[in-house]
Amino acid sequence: MKPPWKYIRNILLNGKKDGKQQYRVRINYTDSYGKPKQVDRIAYGSAEAKTLETKLIIEYKEKKSITQNKTVQNLFDEYMANKKHEVRETTLDKSDRILRRYVIKYLDKTNINKT
Repeated sequence: MKPPWKYIRNILLNGKKDGKQQYRVRINYTDSYGKPKQVDRIAYGSAEAKTLETKLIIEYKEKKSITQNKTVQNLFDEYMANKKHEVRETTLDKSDRILRRYVIKYLDKTNINKT
């Protein structure tokens, strides 16, 4: 007689693994565009679930603080680094000169945050 559950990659489908209860950890957060998002993970055991929850909360708070501390200069540097793979060198040089002359000159230390 077959057991009433199935194994998939050493995980029991009846909600237990190694005798530990399955817990679903959900973290709700708001992304940098202001849209609500949700992260969903599964942990086995109460202590592991609490540890995972703490780890996810810290991870997403750090992501949020990184984006809150960006300046126009940081954004410009990232833009130019990514753009150099997409356009010709002359176009990149022209964009660089124009942005540095008319934008970065005045707004380089301005923080980018949504308030």
